[in-house]
Amino acid sequence: MHFLDYATILVQGGKGGDGLISFRREKYIPYGGPDGGNGGDGGNVWICSNKNLYDLSKCVSRNSFIAQNGQNGKKNNASGKKGKDIVISVPLGTKIFYMRNTHEIVLGNTKYHDEKFIVARGGKHGFGNYHFKSSVCRVPRKCTTGEPGESKIINLNFTLSANVGLFGLPNTGRSLFMKTVSRAKPKIAHYPFTTKLPYLGVVKIDKNKKFICIDIPSIKIDHYATNANKFSKHLQKCKLILHFVHIDCSNIKDTIKNIEISIKIIKNFGNLRLKTFWLIFNKSDLICNKNLFMKQAKFISYSTGYQDNFFVISSHTKHNLNLLLQKIYDFILVKNNR
Repeated sequence: MHFLDYATILVQGGKGGDGLISFRREKYIPYGGPDGGNGGDGGNVWICSNKNLYDLSKCVSRNSFIAQNGQNGKKNNASGKKGKDIVISVPLGTKIFYMRNTHEIVLGNTKYHDEKFIVARGGKHGFGNYHFKSSVCRVPRKCTTGEPGESKIINLNFTLSANVGLFGLPNTGRSLFMKTVSRAKPKIAHYPFTTKLPYLGVVKIDKNKKFICIDIPSIKIDHYATNANKFSKHLQKCKLILHFVHIDCSNIKDTIKNIEISIKIIKNFGNLRLKTFWLIFNKSDLICNKNLFMKQAKFISYSTGYQDNFFVISSHTKHNLNLLLQKIYDFILVKNNR
């Protein structure tokens, strides 16, 4: 599932309806007095959290959300109808904020299902001339116009609560892994950096066992830091992070060096240094000497501090995939019960 995790939208409350200047004019009541009604309030714009949403793509279908204006006042002291509200549904874990000068003003964070709050209020209604009737002013000839609704540009920043995160250098087979174990349909190609944005997948082991995986774009060692913070936020809530690598049997030193640099980069952000990492050696189907490969994998894992937390798999032949998925599920289960 290719998803949208950030959006900027315009929200605007509806204008309040104008008051009316009107007088009763009936056959036997020629001087009936004022009867101009008040306008209706403008509609509000609300944010509402929905536990069944996993990204912002469905809820942010357009760039602007403008609530309906309130109707003007009517004769017989009848008030105008209130403008209809607009409700924008967002997933849990969405931060809503806007910028005032250089300061970030947070409007809310969605933590619970069906949580609701206003992000743009509708304008207040105007008063009709009946409102101004008094003992000293029996025939008021004034009314007020409705106020404009609040208008602001807000930002929606969604952080996914995935169970398992994937990261690694280009062409380590993460996209094929996601496609094999879930219904995700990431782009797969032989050239590097095919994953431009995070991908989400739900892994189902059986009817009652499932967990959520997220794959972030590949690390580019030269200048990854510019986008690392943007994408690594999705790993912050993961209980387990899988570090995908592909062994170059002809150059073990470079493999170790790349693993060390990658893990150093990713652990610099937020609380990731406190997370549990497993090393995943993918593409084992391309290796001829399996015994030598296992020895090299163990040597690399211990050399980079992973110790026994490594797995050798093939997303292409599905070698050891069921074992890995069961181990992941068991790990998450233990974490949830603590």
